[in-house]
Amino acid sequence: MRFTSRKKTISRTSALNARPKRLPIIRREELEDDGLKLTVEYTRPRWQQFFGAPTDVNRSYVLDNFGREVYEACNGNRNVAVIVRDFSKKHNVSIAEAELSVSTFLKTLMSRGLVAMLMGKGKS
Repeated sequence: MRFTSRKKTISRTSALNARPKRLPIIRREELEDDGLKLTVEYTRPRWQQFFGAPTDVNRSYVLDNFGREVYEACNGNRNVAVIVRDFSKKHNVSIAEAELSVSTFLKTLMSRGLVAMLMGKGKS
């Protein structure tokens, strides 16, 4: 029996049309250098709970001013392409550089439970 997972891939166009939306957080702290510290509640995997680890634990993440800018743009209404375009204009980088940076950062935010992607057309 194989225990491999098949990741579902989506097209580049679909990914750029996705609308990132911030997920609920426990605490938000403003930092002196325009950064942002976010705390989320994380549920441990069952195997860790089996060995006696607490079920829920808080995790904190610190975003620099660029990360904060992208995080705050995730309102569920703007798609990734618009966020990339605005980032490119504001920081005077090419669309390709902005797309790579923003999409990689959004993937990190998703893996940490800070952002979810809304697919399809329509507003939340």
